[in-house]
Amino acid sequence: MEEKGTMHVHLLTELTGNLYSEESEWEEEWSESDEYGMPLDGTELADYEEVIREELERYGEDDLMQYFDGSESIQEKIQSAVVTIENKDGILYGCTKLELNEFLSQEELQEFTEYITGQYSDGWGEGFEQRDIKVDGGTMNVHFGILIWNSRKCMKRKQSRFRQSLRNNVPSYSSLDMMGIFFPLWAMPQLF
Repeated sequence: MEEKGTMHVHLLTELTGNLYSEESEWEEEWSESDEYGMPLDGTELADYEEVIREELERYGEDDLMQYFDGSESIQEKIQSAVVTIENKDGILYGCTKLELNEFLSQEELQEFTEYITGQYSDGWGEGFEQRDIKVDGGTMNVHFGILIWNSRKCMKRKQSRFRQSLRNNVPSYSSLDMMGIFFPLWAMPQLF
């Protein structure tokens, strides 16, 4: 059962991959060396959502907060930070699902996104991207991208809507689907 006041935030990020073909039928179209495989973006990775999700489950659901040694205030506000994937409009994204007791300040948000970026590049993500995922016709590796938050106004608007929902006795913030969403630089923050 969800505690009253628990909020859910999905931190979305770019997801990319490399496909190493057994037959290399795409070599004629691809100009790079087979050593790096054929690059895939989130749209192309959406076709492999099921096998990527299965590999994430085999890798194990890991709460990244167990490794966080930053600010105590962040540790008090974030109950959990679990990595998964999310499909939005046919594009597959990396997703860190947060359970919060309280919104993060702008400074805490900056510190935490730097921590997640580090986990994606050198910690959790480095381990996951080294896993070979077997797919029809080859092997694939998947890479989680960098989180960027660039809208203070967007966060304040979401906080305001949440406070209003509490005044109106709306049962769950997550059911309103108004959580903060983090995007790489190529996208604008928005509500889904």
